[in-house]
Amino acid sequence: MRAMFEERGLGKRCGCAKKFWPQCRHPWWGWYTRQFPPPKQKFRVNLTKWNQRGPLSFNDARAVRKAWSVEIDAGTFNPSGRHHADGIEEITFAELVRRYKTDDVGGLGAYQLPNNRWVRPGHENDSKNRCCR
Repeated sequence: MRAMFEERGLGKRCGCAKKFWPQCRHPWWGWYTRQFPPPKQKFRVNLTKWNQRGPLSFNDARAVRKAWSVEIDAGTFNPSGRHHADGIEEITFAELVRRYKTDDVGGLGAYQLPNNRWVRPGHENDSKNRCCR
């Protein structure tokens, strides 16, 4: 197991001793070499600035560096900053089904038939058995 601050591709570019990095106010930097597709391409970025969330702890910087390298590999890297999806509501599948049934999902208007089957308007006569006439 690597000792703290011996993380490859993560560090600080300041004169502070490594043992003082947790209290150091200087930003975290990340560097990464993309191996594929050829030719190799080197990236270096100020992770604190790229993350756009203020000062980072070591563990936060490690997570941000991982997200940064994933974006590089996926081809979605934006040098001006990381996109944070704010206000995303995490719901369970059961909550999604409840919202669907009670028409909270953009006007679908689903309702329940007497045989306990849920349908949308205009699809009352559709059946799973009627396929490919």
